[in-house]
Amino acid sequence: MRRYNTIIFDFDGTLVNSDTLIESTFIKLKDELGLQDISLKKIKSFKHLSLKDKIKLFNISPLKLPKIIKRVQEEMGNNLNMISWNPGIISLLEKLSKEQYQLGVLSSNSTKNLNAFFSASQISRFEFVKSGNNLFGKDKDLKKLIKEQKLIKENILYVGDEVRDIEACQKIGVDIAAVSWGFEEKELLNKHNPTYLVNDPKELLKIISG
Repeated sequence: MRRYNTIIFDFDGTLVNSDTLIESTFIKLKDELGLQDISLKKIKSFKHLSLKDKIKLFNISPLKLPKIIKRVQEEMGNNLNMISWNPGIISLLEKLSKEQYQLGVLSSNSTKNLNAFFSASQISRFEFVKSGNNLFGKDKDLKKLIKEQKLIKENILYVGDEVRDIEACQKIGVDIAAVSWGFEEKELLNKHNPTYLVNDPKELLKIISG
């Protein structure tokens, strides 16, 4: 019997590489959004910092976050051609789909951007695609998704690339595979004790397939 039958993926950093687009977007919007301390050098130091620490680094007020998120998503939506699938991900999705795993996406990016990217890339392997509203409360979004889709949390593996993904899954008792190829580096992720820490999609496939 399979340990997991539902695999839920994060989007940015996990499924796709959007580093260049996000970096250019923040630099472009820094004056508009009053982000005076952003520089390319600081942006390049992202990977050893959690999202909370990045926000501190950029001196971003929590009151500004909703506006920043909205504008960043708008800019991303206008430049989806700058986003590319991470190496090995398409092959992973094809194999999991062929083996009839239920695949889904839960991301902090907008549903509009997610669906537009999947449509443009002509990759349709996901049974559900959801956008979360809680940047630092992804556990709430995941819990809501589980209820909506009538999922059994013990049969779910969430795949993400950030500390906040790990923390969200730990809060509600869902296993998580933290991937080292995304926004946060391996050493940082490992400190937060994910269920699995994986370095490439082939390794992830072995975990899922048992």
